[in-house]
Amino acid sequence: MGNVQPRPVEPVNRRSSILWNFRYPSTVRRREDLAVMVHNSRMSIVEWLDLLNLQQYEGNLQEFSIVDDVVEITDKELKKCGVRGSHRQKMANSLLGVRAKRRQSMNLEGKSKSKI
Repeated sequence: MGNVQPRPVEPVNRRSSILWNFRYPSTVRRREDLAVMVHNSRMSIVEWLDLLNLQQYEGNLQEFSIVDDVVEITDKELKKCGVRGSHRQKMANSLLGVRAKRRQSMNLEGKSKSKI
C-alpha cells in the first residue's frame, strides 16, 4: 500500500449542490419565477394579477383599481393584504418595470422642459 497517493480534495461548490439549494431556496431561480415586467401602469389590477397567475388575490387587492395604485406598495403592506411570500416577490419584481418606466418618463420630461 506504499504506492497509494491521496487524491487532492476539491473545494465544494456550494451553489450547485443540492444541499445549498434546499437550505436557500430563494437563490434558486425557476423559469416560472422570472419577473413579468409590466410597463403599462394603467392596467387594471385584475388584468395584472391574471398576467402573473395570481388571480386568488383579487379580493385582497380590491381596494386598488389600477397598477399605478400599487406601484409604491411595500412588502409589509402586501403581507397585511394576505399575500404569501413567494407571491409578494413575484408582484414586486413585476412592478420594477412600471417604476423604471415612470422614472424614464420623468427624466425625459425634465430634459424637454429644460430645453425650452
